Amino acid sequence: MFWSAKHVESKVLTLYQHIPPPTSPDLHAWKQRAQLYIEDLEWLTLKLPQYKFWSQAVHDPGCIKCILSFLQNAIPVYLLSELESYEEGVRKTYCQIKTLVFTVIRKLTCCELSENEMMSEEYLGDLLYNNKLISLSTLIDICALYSHKYPEHITAMLDNLFRIEPRYMLDLENFVHEVFENCFELPRGACSVANLTYSLRRMESAPDTSHV
Repeated sequence: MFWSAKHVESKVLTLYQHIPPPTSPDLHAWKQRAQLYIEDLEWLTLKLPQYKFWSQAVHDPGCIKCILSFLQNAIPVYLLSELESYEEGVRKTYCQIKTLVFTVIRKLTCCELSENEMMSEEYLGDLLYNNKLISLSTLIDICALYSHKYPEHITAMLDNLFRIEPRYMLDLENFVHEVFENCFELPRGACSVANLTYSLRRMESAPDTSHV
């Protein structure tokens, strides 16, 4: 393919930080950082040609960290009502960020490179999985944040990823197996979503011992 490390831009991408309370003195700094974050997301989605976008995603670890920083620090769906306590400008900024991050995710999971160019589904699956651009824990975060607003898009994305890359299904089966084992060992109430997601990330970061 036409993306490679030589096309990577030397740019430090901003990481998203959790929004502080409406009365916090840190809110002003959050606004400034959020604007930088928006500029970086727009740079990724609008200013980079496809070959540079994919070069950045594959060869610059900071690119995926930039996206994950929002997925892991965004306001949970069940707390979205708290956003109403912020001024309109902050609400608009947060919603803009959320939309831009989803745009990047859709770009990462799409085979279409241009009107006339497509990558094969098999190649896309290998690209995403082997380069850890999207992991199972990332998919869970995406579902938690976006399935209420974009149910059809999320369903189509999951169906496609599990179809073109069977290793995602294997990861899911292993995760479910581990969850059920741990649930029986944990005290009542300990199987929260946070604990389950933490377990999944720990499992994904464990060294591969299949060759031992």
